[in-house]
Amino acid sequence: MVIPRPAFPAHGKRTNPQSKIVNLKSSIECAQRALELADETARTQSPVPRDYVRAYWLLGAAYRANNELTLAEENLSKALNLCRQINLVDHEADILLDLARLRYAQGDFKDAQEKASEALMITERSGYVLQGADVNLFLAQYALEQEKDKAKAKEYAESALKLAYCDGPPYYYKVAYEEAERMLVWKIGRIEC
Repeated sequence: MVIPRPAFPAHGKRTNPQSKIVNLKSSIECAQRALELADETARTQSPVPRDYVRAYWLLGAAYRANNELTLAEENLSKALNLCRQINLVDHEADILLDLARLRYAQGDFKDAQEKASEALMITERSGYVLQGADVNLFLAQYALEQEKDKAKAKEYAESALKLAYCDGPPYYYKVAYEEAERMLVWKIGRIEC
């Protein structure tokens, strides 16, 4: 069965640029608040390294989305270092993926691919299928844009689709599933089911 092309691509939806700016500022403020709360907990009780890993990761991701790449680098590096010090594997793949996105934005495509491949290894070894779907989508996009390799991109996109499926609708990772479908239909070519 061939999946038909939608009349209007989902990525072509109109968005309000002003709301995007407000959301980016809000994400930075929320991540800064998470860091403040981690500090408060450390001061009043005892430090919880997991809280710091998550706060630095979220702050780094928010800065990257806001194109503040130096601050993103600083916070994502702190998150990854602390994550590895306490062996917090469940956050490591997400942090590596955001570092890959940062490197991509900085034009360091080789390091972006290395970070994403490392994240993929962690997701496969640990069984983190939702993170694996995200990493596969990044690598599919990378294969398309940097390597111009549709076959490799298709493999990654199909892996993302499979991982995002989980138990099937409504119990699936909808965002990644739909992005993988969109990628397979629009960017790589029609998919056969």
